[in-house]
Amino acid sequence: MTLRHALQSLAIACLVVPIAAAQEIKLTASDTSQGDQFGAAVSVDGQTAVVGAPGDGPAELNGAGSAYVFVRSGSRWTEAAKLVASDPSLNDTFGEAVAVSGDTVVIGAPQDNHAGGLDAGSAYVFVRNGGAWTEQAKLTASDASASDRFGWSVALAGDIVVIGVPLDDHAGGADAGSAYVFARSDGVWTEQAHLLTTDTAPNDRLGESVAVSGETAVLGAPGDDTPDGFDAGSAFVFVRSGALWTQQAKLRAADAAPSDVLGVSVAISGDTVLAGAYAEDNEGGLAAGSAYVFVRSGTAWTQQAKLMASDGTVFDLFGSAVALSGDRAVVGALEDDPAGLPKAGSMYVYHRSGTAWAGEVKLVASDAAAFDEFSESVAVSGETVLSGAWMDGHAGGSFAGSAYVYDMAGVPWTDLGSGLAGVAGVPRLEGHGTLLAGTQGAVELTSAAPSSLALLVLASGSTPTPFKCGTLVPVPMAVSLLLSTNASGTITGGWSSWPGGLSGLSLYFQYALQDAAAVCGVSLSNALRADVP
Repeated sequence: MTLRHALQSLAIACLVVPIAAAQEIKLTASDTSQGDQFGAAVSVDGQTAVVGAPGDGPAELNGAGSAYVFVRSGSRWTEAAKLVASDPSLNDTFGEAVAVSGDTVVIGAPQDNHAGGLDAGSAYVFVRNGGAWTEQAKLTASDASASDRFGWSVALAGDIVVIGVPLDDHAGGADAGSAYVFARSDGVWTEQAHLLTTDTAPNDRLGESVAVSGETAVLGAPGDDTPDGFDAGSAFVFVRSGALWTQQAKLRAADAAPSDVLGVSVAISGDTVLAGAYAEDNEGGLAAGSAYVFVRSGTAWTQQAKLMASDGTVFDLFGSAVALSGDRAVVGALEDDPAGLPKAGSMYVYHRSGTAWAGEVKLVASDAAAFDEFSESVAVSGETVLSGAWMDGHAGGSFAGSAYVYDMAGVPWTDLGSGLAGVAGVPRLEGHGTLLAGTQGAVELTSAAPSSLALLVLASGSTPTPFKCGTLVPVPMAVSLLLSTNASGTITGGWSSWPGGLSGLSLYFQYALQDAAAVCGVSLSNALRADVP
């Protein structure tokens, strides 16, 4: 069989076999109940994941909060422990923020009341010995005061904890915000630094997000009024030398604008920082959102990339949560409406090759429902991606919450963008399956014009070419098939057995659709590249 015949057979197969669901594992608490908000915060490191449930608690301690530890053995995740504060009280919201590094977990309780005042906030450190978890320390600010919300965000790397306090009032003004660094030595935690920026101002909300990697910490200040405008936002980098922390850089987007709120989420891995700007207006529409990648060379930081959803639309809030591990970035779009489900939420995974970032996959819960807010929180460690859906309702009750784990090892699909919007926005093309010979998989088109002619183009090469006011990425008309979307604007189908003989090839997929609402009367899906193992 020639390559062309193989591609034609593959294109036809995409029409007749039900789509195979993307592999995922859904986590819920063993004692799940209504209003727990399980998934409000997530973190993963290697074989250990932590999920916060700040709404959990018995009637007399409603909202005291908890966090759950899950461990992986093979492909199976099991609940290993439920963590609660040694001194729980009503509405502490323990579990609002979580972080894990090795055998240590830190959990924020930003509404904890203590000697510092009402809602002064605290954070708790737990350590694992064998399979048992015990509380090692309760951390509070040395100058704590009411309504600081210490523990709003937390980050952990080895023996260093960074805790965000976005409502901290100090010489910089009301809600200027700050962060505290604690260091552990021989099991004892001490406050090492109180981080403030050199241009601190009221309502900066510094510390609304925090991240740490090695000797470097990054703090988001989404309320920062920069020369780019009111609430344009920024992120600040601090570095440690010995026990001394100093500000190294202030990061701003190259195309920053008022109300972008850059820094609403931040992540760091080595010399790379990822910062979300979920209210940024771009070609996707008002508050479609974006995320920015910054890299360090020596002591200088520069913007390397701007990430946006290829199918971004109004108020998706792409950038609401971010995570970073090496060359893999994860960006949450908290209020995305996948398959027309309002605020069900979605998550985008990107991969860096050299200095270029490309979309790897868009992830949506297999049981997505309206208002789940999947990607309220996101985390990544190597090949493992984790997303919290804190509003998910299931057998545990409404707003019980859940989390989803995805293994990115061997994922062969890359989103190449180049979509052209139509009546329902940019048509979304997604690939599923490993592309190993004999395995199931699919390509799925959604968000397209309903009951419209659709041309599937499939090729073994790519020569991006102008086509009807847009760009066709596959070699034009290498193999094409005329189809039609259904009344929901989708085409679903797949293959029951991926053909042999295609190993080592890169295949390109894209749809062109008849769409009266589109420029030039044609909309284009994003293009997909499938790298066959």
